[in-house]
Amino acid sequence: TCSAVRSYLEDNKLMEDQESGKCDLMYDEDSSFVIQSDSVCADEISSAVTEFCQGLSRWDLVNRVLYGKQLRCTDDDWDSIALESIPAFKTANDIQVRTTAEDWNSMEKQRSQLPIVQWLNIVTMKFNVDMAGPGDDGWECVASDSAQQWGISPEMQAQEKKESCKAWHMQQQDMAKEVSAPDNSATAAYNLCRLFSKHDFHLTNSEYGDNELYFRCAWHPKNAFRLHACIGGICKQSMKYVHEVLGEDGLFNMSLSEENGEFLGPQWYLWGDVAVGQDTTTLKSDGLTLKQFHKTTPKTFSLKAADAGSIATSEEFSPEDFQEKRDDLNEKIQNPDGHDGLWDQRCPHLNNHWQRHPCAYEMAMWIADFCTTFSHALPMDQMDDSATEGKLKLQCVNYGGTSRTWTSIKLESLPEIKELGEQSRKGVDAIFQYVDLTSQTLNMPVEFETGFDSCMSVSLPERKAVHWRSDEKKLVFQAA
Repeated sequence: TCSAVRSYLEDNKLMEDQESGKCDLMYDEDSSFVIQSDSVCADEISSAVTEFCQGLSRWDLVNRVLYGKQLRCTDDDWDSIALESIPAFKTANDIQVRTTAEDWNSMEKQRSQLPIVQWLNIVTMKFNVDMAGPGDDGWECVASDSAQQWGISPEMQAQEKKESCKAWHMQQQDMAKEVSAPDNSATAAYNLCRLFSKHDFHLTNSEYGDNELYFRCAWHPKNAFRLHACIGGICKQSMKYVHEVLGEDGLFNMSLSEENGEFLGPQWYLWGDVAVGQDTTTLKSDGLTLKQFHKTTPKTFSLKAADAGSIATSEEFSPEDFQEKRDDLNEKIQNPDGHDGLWDQRCPHLNNHWQRHPCAYEMAMWIADFCTTFSHALPMDQMDDSATEGKLKLQCVNYGGTSRTWTSIKLESLPEIKELGEQSRKGVDAIFQYVDLTSQTLNMPVEFETGFDSCMSVSLPERKAVHWRSDEKKLVFQAA
């Protein structure tokens, strides 16, 4: 049986994995019987060939990133099928673009010298095909596990089949939905936020050393708020609006998660008691109780200064003023004013836990799409009048000899405004951390000299880039 053949080859180490970067032929005269059409393994090998060839279209963008090729299988019997390729990119109207199916008719094709079964490891059922020509030195290896090389795990593919990303998008929409709380509830939540956000409303627990528990509030649609609790710079966001968890008696018990990490579930639990009166809002009891999910017992945090536990509620909550402040903030975000403290909102850090993110597969494929669209030979023309006319080119890079995976890829910008002394700039951290799948944009900080804030916003559908800078320049570039 084929199982017995595979076990024999495995036990005798006759199918050891090839050395890194090499794709030697797997069979010689003594072992070639394994891949013959009348072999006991014919059905298994035929299925493996079919799976590999059908997967070429699914992983087309990944193969272009990893190998710089567009790939297809020849139309032959399974034991004669070879692998063909043309370049992944071509130049059209002085712009580098991806090749298409039509280009197979006009471009020179490269072809594996032997059928791909010659490179099939019958033990692992994986291919590693050499595309090098007869006169080439070395190897040009194309592996059937390119998805895994790009960092797409079986778990990510399983999530994609279960449509986990769609569920995540629905959760995000629910988190951002417009809600209108009753006036009394909105006012109570507003005053709790005002109290907790006071500069001196800091609480301590001796087990946490010098780290204090402090808060800030986030504005959300209409008249709703979410509370952010922080210890030592690590912050969690309430999973529900404050008015939804604050009872009429002043008791509250809220679950908090990492911002943009709601899919991980609650990380902290916070409960306490406040008295919301007509004149003051006051923290009742000794303080607030916090339980972190990885610790067995909750801890009580007490106010450092007793007189910080109340605030006058004479400031009336006005939905109109609230909306005006939101509009004013959005206007400031769209129009940078030096070091205005809003740069983290122009290019927010969105994705940390990629291993467990419901959209990890979609992010990996998005980055492959991005990197094969904004290659270094796709210039974007400057569209505004804020500086001497120039072009911008973007490219995906990885540094330090790291494997080329979707979580290691970084962004490099290559301005062409030489007379202004512009140099290539590197994006901060990896691309995936700043991908916004909802808007199909990449918004990430770009390295400049110390004390200079900069953010590059790139729309994949519009092929447009906006470079926000704290020197009050906003450079807009558009691809043809």
